[in-house]
Formats: sequence, structure tokens, C-alpha cells
Amino acid sequence: MFLVLLVAYLGYSLWARLDGRLPIVAALVLLAVTAAEQAAGAVDLANTLAVYVFLLMVGGVGLLLVDRVRPDAGVRPSGRWRSRPPPVEAPGADATHEGQPPTQKPLDGVEQQAVTFVEAPAQKDHEDEQGHDPERQQR
Repeated sequence: MFLVLLVAYLGYSLWARLDGRLPIVAALVLLAVTAAEQAAGAVDLANTLAVYVFLLMVGGVGLLLVDRVRPDAGVRPSGRWRSRPPPVEAPGADATHEGQPPTQKPLDGVEQQAVTFVEAPAQKDHEDEQGHDPERQQR
């Protein structure tokens, strides 16, 4: 009965594009229950639950592999447990399509301004490195 329910869930999950990690989370919870049952002495039940854990893990990994190779075209939103969020566009990326001018960035046009070369500070630093300034040490 578990196998029938698992296959039905996996089929629905593929159709509705649910998150493939859900069977893996269920397997981890069931693994903890399996360990508790093993510690309680119910070995037969623990062995059966271990098989269920394995099947859930295989199903979850299979869903993740299918989700990885599935093309993103035609993604149906399926609510809270959808596996991939919709793509988010950068702000201002679509501004030209809306008839609004793109926002200017603070550094636009910097390369057009001439920068003068100043050599005086470099000479002063070079002099400071060559010797000690006694006036500087007294301050």
C-alpha cells in the first residue's frame, strides 16, 4: 500500500511541479522514527520502516533529478511548495520598455573628465621614507 501511495505522490509531484525535497524530509523524519523503534526493540517494524525510508529517498532524488533536467518553459505556479521561484528581474532592467528613462548611476561619465597628474605628494612621501624628520618626531 505504501508503494502505491508513493508512486501516486511522485506522479502528482511531477505534474504539479512540487518541491522534490519533500520526500527526502519525510524520509529523514521516518528515519528518526525507525531509530526509535529499533531502540524500543521492535526490530521487524524498524526493518519495514527502513525500506520505506529507502523508497522515499529514491523517490526524492528522482524528483530532484527530473527537476534539474526539466526545461523551465511553461512553469505552472502550484502554490507554496513550488520547486523554483519565478525569475526576478533587476530593478530598472525593464525601464526602457515602460517608457521610463533608466536611472543614472553616480559614476556615469567619469571617464570623460580629465584627471590632472599630481607629483608633489609622491615626492614628499619619498622624502619621508628616506630619512627621519626631526621636527616630526618632536610633535
